[in-house]
Amino acid sequence: FHHGLSVMQAALIFLGAPDVSSRFSDLDRLFISLAALGHDMNHPGLNNAYLTKSKATLGYLYSDQGVLEKHHAALLMQILKRPECNIF
Repeated sequence: FHHGLSVMQAALIFLGAPDVSSRFSDLDRLFISLAALGHDMNHPGLNNAYLTKSKATLGYLYSDQGVLEKHHAALLMQILKRPECNIF
């Protein structure tokens, strides 16, 4: 979780730069922040190739294609669908 917060903070600093800030809407900034926060959520410390070749459950679940990327996105969406976290 700390990694996600660090990446989100870096993204917000970047978005706050004078030459960058005017290029993004408030909604853009929200989604960039959420993507930064959740981009490595629940990362197992292994790469896609290993998860695929070792026949790990995540590999099967996500058809050996973009395993970790799909896993991180799915977890973030599960959280955002909770009534107390629903921003949509």
